[in-house]
Amino acid sequence: KFHAIFEENPLGAVIVDKERKIRDVNDAAAALIGRPRKDIIGKMCHEFIYPAAENDCPIHDRGRTVDHREVTLLPKDRGDIPIDKTATQITIDDEPVLLEMFYDITRRKAAENALRESEEKYRNIIENVQDVFYRADIEGNLIMTSRSGAELLGYDSVEEMIGLDVAKTFYAVPEERDEFLKVLENKGVVKDYEITLKKTDGTLVPVRMSSHFYFDNNGNPLGVEGVLSDITERKAAENALRESEERMRTVFEEAPLGIALIDSLTAHIYEVNQQFAEIAGRSREEMATIDWISITHPDDVQEDLDNMALLNAGKITRFNMNKRYIQPDGSLVWINMAIAPLKVEDKTQPRHLCMIEDITERKAAEKAISESEEKLRMITASANDAILMMDPEGNISYWNKAAERMFDYTEEEVIGKNLHALLVPERFHPAFSKGFERFEETGQGAALGKTLEVAAIGKDGTEFPVELSLSGVKLKGRWNAIGLIRDIAERKAAEEELKKRADELEKFNRLAVGRELKMIELKKEINALLGESGKEPGYKIVGEP
Repeated sequence: KFHAIFEENPLGAVIVDKERKIRDVNDAAAALIGRPRKDIIGKMCHEFIYPAAENDCPIHDRGRTVDHREVTLLPKDRGDIPIDKTATQITIDDEPVLLEMFYDITRRKAAENALRESEEKYRNIIENVQDVFYRADIEGNLIMTSRSGAELLGYDSVEEMIGLDVAKTFYAVPEERDEFLKVLENKGVVKDYEITLKKTDGTLVPVRMSSHFYFDNNGNPLGVEGVLSDITERKAAENALRESEERMRTVFEEAPLGIALIDSLTAHIYEVNQQFAEIAGRSREEMATIDWISITHPDDVQEDLDNMALLNAGKITRFNMNKRYIQPDGSLVWINMAIAPLKVEDKTQPRHLCMIEDITERKAAEKAISESEEKLRMITASANDAILMMDPEGNISYWNKAAERMFDYTEEEVIGKNLHALLVPERFHPAFSKGFERFEETGQGAALGKTLEVAAIGKDGTEFPVELSLSGVKLKGRWNAIGLIRDIAERKAAEEELKKRADELEKFNRLAVGRELKMIELKKEINALLGESGKEPGYKIVGEP
């Protein structure tokens, strides 16, 4: 019966005596060894079964009755074959022998090697992954994590973390894990679930987690495993972005300028702040239903469209212009507008930022100033006296028509030229320079607020007398001088002629008075002679009795 079992056994079987010789071998063993039975029987067992260990064939001499291990079979003309061998001590013909039974485990070893390699790769991935792999058992205790998990939470090693309660130890708010498990039980899998963990020093770490249940072969849940990543930088960026958006929203809402977001192609107004709506004379809701063309004065539309075309074509990066909005009641409001493109992901729908300032009052003031300047220009142009202005450098900055006639210089010839060098006789230059230095610093001078008679030089070098009235005006923080000059050459000539005539008259008067005095003396002498002769005086003399 034993012989039949031995021969028909699908496992390889050999009988080895105490001298380590093979006494018998079945067909299955011979097939694995790759030799006929006759070539195997009588040979030392280590020649075929474990050739690397000559002294390790039978083991009964070590007092062991059973041996089970993996060894190597050396078949003929083939490579080594791993086998699973069981050795049992039996007795045949009253002689103790070993019954060794074995089978080829090449496929199993290949599978084990593949599994070992896979596990090694898996372990390497887990150990070196940037994100954190974790696995917790059904009780919520950590049973596995990657090295990155220890680094993330401030532990010196993974071993310190194993066995710790996930919720109580690692969650900033332990109750968050209960909420997480409810979501996981409901969905089976969670992706990008955000929680907050805490480091060993108490520092909070926001993470994003993707997890699922893992099961045994019978489908029973063993726990939860997943991957989580540190999103501290992303959260910081999100917070910075949110704060930036809040600041921008505050600027948008509270800015003293009108601000609008507008479609660069359709001209549709998406959003405006309150200031923009008030300038346009409409509500914010109304503004969101119209485009900028409909509220722009027709005469200003084309210039705006031309600029927008250049902006959309990338030929300019921004532009400014003044234009008019038409309010609902038909009144016009002047605005200064600045346009800048906005970066958007959808390049087919470009948008731009429009900032406006109400300059209606400024425009009115500019118009009033322009009209005033025109009036002043007309007055100064028609004035008979020369009117000129000298800038802080002593150069001529204004020159009217009367000045052209008086000095024979055109405006183009004198603007920007030094006034003293051009119009003042050289002998007066030191005095003028000294006085100008004081005026430039203080706006004061001996000649200011007075009318003086001085000498001037015309284009032909002729010196002539003028009457000069000076005043100071401060422009952009610096003193400028305004001079009113009158040519008094004719008046001086007339005065000279009048003086000459007065002198001549005085001379004549002196001659006439002298003759009259002599006549009075003569009359007195005649009256005296008449008196001596007893006669009445013949002449009545004024002032005498």
